[in-house]
Amino acid sequence: YLMYSGAGADTMYYNLGYATSSSPDGTFTKSETNPISQPQSPPDVGIYGPGHHAIWEDGEGKAWVIYHQQRDNGTGWGRFLCMDELEVNGDGELEVTFTRDE
Repeated sequence: YLMYSGAGADTMYYNLGYATSSSPDGTFTKSETNPISQPQSPPDVGIYGPGHHAIWEDGEGKAWVIYHQQRDNGTGWGRFLCMDELEVNGDGELEVTFTRDE
């Protein structure tokens, strides 16, 4: 998996995506399920611009994505830090259910 953030980081459309390859040298193929956020359109539930992330695995083997999101739907740099579980579904696709706790 190669994860990335896409769109303008100062907008509500910023989001996480990933690509896969059988080798670290590539060729990589973008996931058809990008963005990986659940719901697919985070602004619909008041989550704006989740992205710019890192992955961390806790002592129980659970993966977490640490990222930031916009405080509102405006353009700018009013962002705050978040952490939610990163899941791999039965098809090997990555998913994150973003939450809104400041």
